[in-house]
Amino acid sequence: MENAQIPVAEETEKCKTNTYGYSEKDYRKFKKYAWLMLLSFGLTYLFFYNGRQNINLVMSQMAEGLGSTTAALGVVSSALFWCYAFGQLINGRLGAYFGYKRFMIVGIVASAIINVVISFQNSIPVIAVLWGLNGFFQSTVWANGLGVLNKWWPKKNRGFASGLTTAFSGMAQVVTYLTILLCMDWNPEWGWRAAFRYPMLPMVLILIAFVAFFKEKPEDVGLEPFDEPDAEASQRDAQLIAEIEKTDIYILIKSSLLSQRY
Repeated sequence: MENAQIPVAEETEKCKTNTYGYSEKDYRKFKKYAWLMLLSFGLTYLFFYNGRQNINLVMSQMAEGLGSTTAALGVVSSALFWCYAFGQLINGRLGAYFGYKRFMIVGIVASAIINVVISFQNSIPVIAVLWGLNGFFQSTVWANGLGVLNKWWPKKNRGFASGLTTAFSGMAQVVTYLTILLCMDWNPEWGWRAAFRYPMLPMVLILIAFVAFFKEKPEDVGLEPFDEPDAEASQRDAQLIAEIEKTDIYILIKSSLLSQRY
């Protein structure tokens, strides 16, 4: 009788491994939310480029309207690049410290506000400072979104998840191009300024859905964290998160900068 029970126990353990420690019912719930988080992050990023790529599509109109040159506005555009790069060095860890979702919301709202403020400016230096600041806030979303996906997608499937989100970012450039053309057609009297106003609307609308439905971790929907088959790697990740959460914020920023390899 005991020998007959051993294969059943082994089969149960194997089944739990295949479902990352969940029962069949909870695993179905986990998979549903994993897909929802992936798609909600992808759709959010799909319209997030509206606040970043818009300047490149109206640069000549801006130069003409502000009495400047495209070379000067090229320098303005590069301000976003450098501030975005700096933000990428630290914002992933800052998101783990403050909360991924909270940090992403701040970045999206701040980027939308800065874009609208830029649409009322006439000074190239002021626009350059604001555009650089926009670059920093634009950098808050990608790393933190991937941080959330790590909590929903086991290591075995993360390549697929990150690949799909990268596809959304590629489509985002097309969406931005079409959105800007449409906005310029709606309000030709606004000129280049329309590109910094109307495109923020879909960003904000998607943000409302993001706030309502985006869940940072399985615990937010009544599930336990999933069990990785690679228990050693999972333990290392948990230790790193615990260290980040208890580290002083200034030390965290410093370690993020020093840990980069050039």
